[in-house]
Amino acid sequence: MNDVPRRGAIHHVELWVPDLPRAVRSWGWLLGELGYRPHQSWEHGRSWLLGDGYVVVEQSPR
Repeated sequence: MNDVPRRGAIHHVELWVPDLPRAVRSWGWLLGELGYRPHQSWEHGRSWLLGDGYVVVEQSPR
């Protein structure tokens, strides 16, 4: 595989949400369908990984 990033490739996306459990239900299935796999989990967030890119869903401070 070529190590040169593709034009327009995204390294990561962070989504700040008001309700983490709801966001995990809403985004988790979609990310799984797109080929992402669960990566990390912590009290206020989750992440999914696909290759070198990842998506983070984190509960925003109230």
